[in-house]
Amino acid sequence: MASMSRSLDFVGGLKKRAVAARGYRIQISSKSGTKFRSQESFQIELPTIARSYADLANMYLMFDIKSTSANDDNTGTLCSSAYDLFNRITISSGGGAVIDDCTNINRYYNAVLTQSVSHEFMQGYSAECIGHSGDGGSPLGIKIPSAANSDTAKTICIPLLHSVATCSKLLPLDTAQGLNFTFYLEDFRNALVCNTADNELDDYEISSPRLLVNLTELSPETEMTLQQAVQPIGFNMNFTGLNCVMDTKANDNAGTHTTNLGFRYSSLSKITLLMFDKDGYQKTDQLTINNRSYANLNELSYFINGVRYPQQKMLGSAHNMGEFLTETFLSNHLLTDIYHNSHINFTGIKDYTDKTGSVSLAMIDELHKKFDVNQRNYEVVVGKFSDNIGATLNRTHLNNFGTFLVSYNFESFKTPVDDSGLISGISTLGGNVMSELSFASGGPSTGVDLYYYAEVEKILSVDPLTRSFVVSD
Repeated sequence: MASMSRSLDFVGGLKKRAVAARGYRIQISSKSGTKFRSQESFQIELPTIARSYADLANMYLMFDIKSTSANDDNTGTLCSSAYDLFNRITISSGGGAVIDDCTNINRYYNAVLTQSVSHEFMQGYSAECIGHSGDGGSPLGIKIPSAANSDTAKTICIPLLHSVATCSKLLPLDTAQGLNFTFYLEDFRNALVCNTADNELDDYEISSPRLLVNLTELSPETEMTLQQAVQPIGFNMNFTGLNCVMDTKANDNAGTHTTNLGFRYSSLSKITLLMFDKDGYQKTDQLTINNRSYANLNELSYFINGVRYPQQKMLGSAHNMGEFLTETFLSNHLLTDIYHNSHINFTGIKDYTDKTGSVSLAMIDELHKKFDVNQRNYEVVVGKFSDNIGATLNRTHLNNFGTFLVSYNFESFKTPVDDSGLISGISTLGGNVMSELSFASGGPSTGVDLYYYAEVEKILSVDPLTRSFVVSD
């Protein structure tokens, strides 16, 4: 016997009582094949099971990965982790209605990890599970095993961090059709980095993708109690949806750049901006997914229905990065979290010149005189390495690796912890959302790719009559 969990209290205030239930784990394989390469996609559909509920907040995707090349020189290294492999994730109901859909999800996940977890986390869990190299002071992921029979595929486990994975309630599986997850794989020239020429890097291949989910099965009596409690409105679950809009600033000139974002939602809670050197796209000697640029951004604000947010523009410069980063941490409720850590900045060796030839006592003595210094990666103007560094990146190159991101929170109730379930974002329905950025000169010379990610509050419901999923945003 167990007590009714809060994750099954869909009405609020459901009385605690002893209930009969059992928990178990299932593994759901792809329904569209077993092996996939870059720019392909696969689908995984949740089953329909009577009296059962899925814990989507703790599900994770597992798969094996190898290179398509048996030549070790032509295999690549993940830019940061196995999240780099996924360009887009679409979640839909069995009938085809889209619940949530986001492109460029790999860039967003990398930014989330940068601001939310520590270097120690990257060296521990990330190294063992999600494909990070685990080397101290390195942003790189693992080197992909070759296709040679002597090499064993690397098994990856990645939790999902957005969309329905943010539901605080368990998902009913006694529906007409299950939720369908479609994963679109990133171009290998973006997901991987290599110190060989662009045409020498070979593709990756993932195999046996499967979703692991914990389920709770209720007894018939407990199920009847829950069904009676949710009538007549049915099951309703809040979750945070995600959408991406991309734009490009064509040069490094000073001036103002505006973008019509087109976000139209009943509750927009946050916008996150990421910027990348345009010249790094599909370059296998660049960290395309995770090397972000500050690009000399001086001012940032948003217009919603003609009203500026914030009223006083966010300001930044080489001598004032504090406002951008403080607003970012406030947006993610991290600023007052005493347990929070991040890996925004790395440490590297200052003013050390690479040596060739035999190691001498003079070289060792010079190295001993150098200190590991903060590379201030959040402040890097142009996130781009010199040619042919690629996967041979080391701590002497970290001054060209950027981690800049900036978020702004539109929630009405800006409390550090709010578990009331209130939807407090701002409505953009019937209006227009625009960004206004002001740059100083001297950013990436070939231009900047701008990625805007909107986080919106949505409600996932189960229609009481058709037993199908319906989303409200």
